Amino acid sequence: MKKKIALFCSLYFIIISISGQNKKFEEVSIDDFLTETQYGSDNADTIDIIWWIPTEYWNVVFSQDPTTSISDTEDIVNLVKDYVFVMALKGKIGTFGGITYDDENIVREQLNVNYMNTDLKRVDNDNLNPDIVNFLSMMKPMMKNMMGPMGENMQFIVFESPDRKNNVIPIDPYSSETIKFELGDFKKDVMLPLACLLEEKVCPETDEEHNGKWTFCPYHGVKLVDKKQ
Repeated sequence: MKKKIALFCSLYFIIISISGQNKKFEEVSIDDFLTETQYGSDNADTIDIIWWIPTEYWNVVFSQDPTTSISDTEDIVNLVKDYVFVMALKGKIGTFGGITYDDENIVREQLNVNYMNTDLKRVDNDNLNPDIVNFLSMMKPMMKNMMGPMGENMQFIVFESPDRKNNVIPIDPYSSETIKFELGDFKKDVMLPLACLLEEKVCPETDEEHNGKWTFCPYHGVKLVDKKQ
């Protein structure tokens, strides 16, 4: 999973579709998935990074890994599906480019996730399933090896529904809902669905493929159609 942190940019003038054909997990681009679920601020004085890790991410990754069995994939998905996992990094950039990272307590306190107009509840590590704790413990050194000090200071925060009566998760990345992330002053609204999980649509004028979230072709103004299966 040696991937770059990237920002997701959308074209505001394209009308978004709330329906579309879903891609098979093995056909989803992992790079596109990361681009759509990793967000960073453009503040020159601070570094603020949020990586939302949907349950479907593990389906995609493991479906493309021949060394992972279907049963192993199901075990991991069943383990994480009732939670929302977010990795976050926060720090200050010095005069000569050095970064002073905020510790886990500060990141945890300043990270908020809102879905379906509901603030999700942060889960203390002591209250997590021991298997989840072990799973996160395995990822921490991996991030350090991949990204050095930046990866070492990425904090894993787990969220759950605030109460059983208002069970809004798991988050549905195929829905038309909006997720709102906050990390201190950095805010990011993510409009679902995730385009990477949808089949591209086709312009009937040119047969050119476009973003599966779009309803109309940005060049010809005609309604896009589903790809032929």
